[in-house]
Amino acid sequence: EDPSYVFSGHEQMGLRFSAGSVFPTEVYFDNIIVTTSDSANLAVPLLKQTDPLWANDLYDSANLWSTGATGIDRWGVL
Repeated sequence: EDPSYVFSGHEQMGLRFSAGSVFPTEVYFDNIIVTTSDSANLAVPLLKQTDPLWANDLYDSANLWSTGATGIDRWGVL
């Protein structure tokens, strides 16, 4: 959720999929519905890969395959 976002009525949506593999992957998105709900409150905590509580924790043995940063803040899902 981005409280600073203002819908202008001309936006477009894009979807991207990655299997994290060298093998070819095909993905199809169909029947996508975008709606708004002012009453939705799921009470889900905001978790970010850049949270200081874990941002610098080692990500997936990155010290073995990365020549640079190895933390969750760099290699977690962006």
